[in-house]
Amino acid sequence: MKNTQIDMERIREALSILKPDKQLVEIRILKGKKIISGYFTDCDTLEKQFDKVDLRDANVFYTLNYINPECYARKQRDRFLEEKITTSDTDIVGYQWLLVDLDPNRTTGISSTKEELIYSHDKGTKIASYLRDLGFPAPIMALSGNGIHLLYRVGLKNGPEQKELIQKCLNALDFLFSDEKASVDTSVFNPSRVSKLYGTVAQKGSDTPERPHRMSRIIS
Repeated sequence: MKNTQIDMERIREALSILKPDKQLVEIRILKGKKIISGYFTDCDTLEKQFDKVDLRDANVFYTLNYINPECYARKQRDRFLEEKITTSDTDIVGYQWLLVDLDPNRTTGISSTKEELIYSHDKGTKIASYLRDLGFPAPIMALSGNGIHLLYRVGLKNGPEQKELIQKCLNALDFLFSDEKASVDTSVFNPSRVSKLYGTVAQKGSDTPERPHRMSRIIS
């Protein structure tokens, strides 16, 4: 049965931008308490493996940063497995992206409303404008399914100083822009952070007309 929870065209588009030149990426599927992991370097193989996994009530993520190529020799090379060994901070050789994750404040375990999503988008636009005035380039803006992501390309080593720099940047944006309706996630500074794989449906809580499950995607 074909997975309606993914759009391979959008996934290919996203990975061509975020992980160009067949970079190694871990795709991690969270389904309840189950963790399913796979390491891939090309989308054709990834698509074939997606066909073997039931993605109903699952959420799909990818590793933000540069992975040590040796990780490709793990059991889940070019396939999905329930595996306890996934990408850790020590497996990351460098920071590739600064992720600004802006999410509506709401009850845990539910999707966002249209109004909450619009508010997050407007807030994300303000953050991008603020950072542009400081000399940052235009980010990749994406819909995570429930909130807005701003992705800034960086080239930093994986070390304590670089980790602290990313953390301080997120803390500053949180201080300046978070409010009672939406917040900048300050927890996404760790090197092995995973983020929503664009082209997959965010399936948090029940899929209702007011709080629907949405397809994540790159906006600009």
